[in-house]
Amino acid sequence: MIFTLMGCSVFMTSVLKFIPMPVLYGVFLYMGASSLRGIQFFDRLTLFAMPAKHQPDFVYLRHVPLRKVHLFTIIQLSCLVLLWLIKTSKAAIVFPMMVLALVFIRKLMDCFFTKRELSWLDDLMSESKKKKLEDAAEVL
Repeated sequence: MIFTLMGCSVFMTSVLKFIPMPVLYGVFLYMGASSLRGIQFFDRLTLFAMPAKHQPDFVYLRHVPLRKVHLFTIIQLSCLVLLWLIKTSKAAIVFPMMVLALVFIRKLMDCFFTKRELSWLDDLMSESKKKKLEDAAEVL
C-alpha cells in the first residue's frame, strides 16, 4: 500500500507543491529519528553514555564483553567518520575505493575478535528475533 501511494504521488505534484518545505523537513526528520530505534549501531552508541547497571538486555551483551562491544563500535564509528570526511573533501573521487577498503577492514577485525563475537556483533538478525530464539533455546 505504501509503495502504491508513493507511486501515486508522481501524479499529484500539482497538489504536493503547496506543502511548505519546513513541513517536509519535519516529516523527514521525524521519520529518520523514529527509525533509529532498533538499529544495533545506534544502540551500541548509546551504551557509551550508560552505566552498566542501567544497560538494556541486548542479546549481544550476554555473549560479548562490553569492552569488545565498545571496540567494535569505535571501529565502525571511525570508518563512518572517515568515509564522510572523504566524501565531503576534494578527494571524493576515491570514495568508491574507500568503500571497497571497508571489506579489508572487516577482514582485519578477525585479528581482534573471535568468529563467535563477530557473529553476535555483526549479525543481520533483529534484536527481538535473536531474543526469542535464545529464550526458546533456554527453555529446551
